[in-house]
Amino acid sequence: MKARDVFNMFPAEALVDRPLPLEAFYKNNRMTQAGRDRFLRLCHSASIIYNITPENSRLKEVRRADADFLEIQVVEIGVKKKQIWWKDLDAFLCVVFQSIPYPVVCVLNYEDHDFRLATCSFHKRKADSAKNVVDEIYKGMWIDSMNIQAIDESLFECIKTPARWVTDLKLLYTSFQIALEKHHAAWSENKKVEKGIKCNAIRTHFTDIESTMIDFSKRDGKCDYYGDLYGEESERNARFAENDLYWQDHRQR
Repeated sequence: MKARDVFNMFPAEALVDRPLPLEAFYKNNRMTQAGRDRFLRLCHSASIIYNITPENSRLKEVRRADADFLEIQVVEIGVKKKQIWWKDLDAFLCVVFQSIPYPVVCVLNYEDHDFRLATCSFHKRKADSAKNVVDEIYKGMWIDSMNIQAIDESLFECIKTPARWVTDLKLLYTSFQIALEKHHAAWSENKKVEKGIKCNAIRTHFTDIESTMIDFSKRDGKCDYYGDLYGEESERNARFAENDLYWQDHRQR
């Protein structure tokens, strides 16, 4: 499965598949050389996959004082790595969203194997209504295209189902945001469950070690001393293991 297959419910007329020069992002944002270097360190290519408009879909455009929904662009960005600190990733996505004067669904593609979806809420810039200011970013989690999980299937369904009944582009874009929020929440809940299972297994392991050492100490007549010593050590090791699991989880966000 490829990332673009998530959006195959749209008509063939909406499919663009056109390369997008990376210069379009940092020139439109008037980035400094340092900012440009940071941007290019994270990505190597970009393309517009879908361009959803009233002309190629049955959806109506929406014009509002704070934001316009005249079309939705699905943009695929080839990234150089998956492990990106969340603040750096948000800054990177802001550049992408603010460079295009339309609502954007960003598809982060890593080596045509893993992908991640993101959208944003935005409003018009007062000084230049043709440019948008990002209010909040909505991100799903990384999806292994060769190992689709149940929560990933739920995300795809949450994206495809509203597209069949919404009547305008704003409702469609909002449905993308809701779908990604649900995907992130489901992923986080799964991680909590997995962490709890791992922590229980670790505590059981060290408790078994503690029991074994107490049995040895009983034979030596040193039960109190060794029992306290190994009890404290097993508890300390369990806490270290829990902290390690926490930081592993934090790095993936």
